[in-house]
Parts: sequence; structure tokens; C-alpha cells
Amino acid sequence: GHNIVLISNHQTEADPAIIALLLEKTNPRISEDLTYVAGDRVIT
Repeated sequence: GHNIVLISNHQTEADPAIIALLLEKTNPRISEDLTYVAGDRVIT
């Protein structure tokens, strides 16, 4: 099986980009494999 981590946060449009940038140098594989799910208000 695979490990799955769910992180919830108040709706912020910049979150996906910031999380990817923070993980890019230390964990590039995680950064590339992340999947973001958001409501219809989020625009990225």
C-alpha cells in the first residue's frame, strides 16, 4: 500500500504553489506527485 497524508487549511489560493516550492529542493518527488483538491472558489 501507499502512505497518504491529507492536509487541510483555510481556503487560500496560494497554498498549492507555496507547498510545492517549499518541497521542491528537499523532496522533489513529493512535490511532483502532490495532488491538490479544492472547491470551485480556488483559482490556480
